[in-house]
Amino acid sequence: MINVRPLVQSVVMMFTIASLGLVMPATAFADDIVKLNEDGITAFQAGQFEEAASKFQQAYEIKPEPPLKKNEALAWFKAGECGRALSAAGEYLALGVEDDRSQQEAQTVVVRCHLQRAEAALAAGELADAEAALADARAHEPGDEDVASISGMEKEIASRRAAEQQVRQDAIAAAQQDEQREAREQSRRKKRSMGLGIASAGGAIVLGTLIYHVALATGTSAKFRDAAQAGDRAEYDRLGQKLETANWLVPALYGVGLATAGVGGYIWWSASPADQNTTPAEGWAGGIDAIGFTATMHF
Repeated sequence: MINVRPLVQSVVMMFTIASLGLVMPATAFADDIVKLNEDGITAFQAGQFEEAASKFQQAYEIKPEPPLKKNEALAWFKAGECGRALSAAGEYLALGVEDDRSQQEAQTVVVRCHLQRAEAALAAGELADAEAALADARAHEPGDEDVASISGMEKEIASRRAAEQQVRQDAIAAAQQDEQREAREQSRRKKRSMGLGIASAGGAIVLGTLIYHVALATGTSAKFRDAAQAGDRAEYDRLGQKLETANWLVPALYGVGLATAGVGGYIWWSASPADQNTTPAEGWAGGIDAIGFTATMHF
């Protein structure tokens, strides 16, 4: 928090100097100004800062003596009205009074108000506004104590910005990891779907061959018997040729079907998620499962 005690102590002293240093061109006006100034000092000492500022303001409107404007700025600052304090201090500084101490005190009001603005911005998390307020404070010749406050808040802003940057970087990295994970998962799902499709095709070949094999075995035996009984040599020879063809075709079809189902099962296994401990044997078993799946779909 900003320490205002040294500034307040100097305010009271300057009030007294201001009350003694006014030059009044007319007695009636002079009496009014002195009364308002004294009332302002009394109100300030009683902690009634807004009333004090109002008295100094009224006195200044009667006779624009620079000390009154500075007193008004100090009273508004003590009242917590930094907007009015900045306005009054700015007016005083614009007068170009050649009084180094008074100039410094008015500058201090400006600096402290900007520091309060920076503190409020920091509390609200508005780092850009806090930085702007600190830049304004540095532009008004802050004292050593205020420089320390400014430096402390600048370090706080730098620390928060670094933390925000780290949060943004972590969020970007997490988003990229999520995207990569989703891409891998999509690729895995496609590969597993392809493996299941190939295995199902292999299962269909095996099942088709089995149906052909059974039909050939049962049908041909009866036909052989009928041809032999009828003495139909040509039909008997044709059936013999058909069996010879089946002798190599059926095993070949079984082999192609089983190989296809096995390849599909292996593809399915290889695309299993890394957290699933699927073994190659289970992958090949996927091809056998595909045969059962095909049978369920078709029969």
